[in-house]
Amino acid sequence: MMQKQNIKRSIYILPNVFTAMNLFCGYYSMTASVQPSSKDNKDTRIDKRI
Repeated sequence: MMQKQNIKRSIYILPNVFTAMNLFCGYYSMTASVQPSSKDNKDTRIDKRI
């Protein structure tokens, strides 16, 4: 009986964990894409000394 309750509880918890992690990853990806990176600025400069 206890094992059935654990299975039923995991059926509800597992999708909620996936949803929460997807929300976190989506928020992180948006904030990371907006923030400028200092190494990107150095690599993409055009050398005008030529």
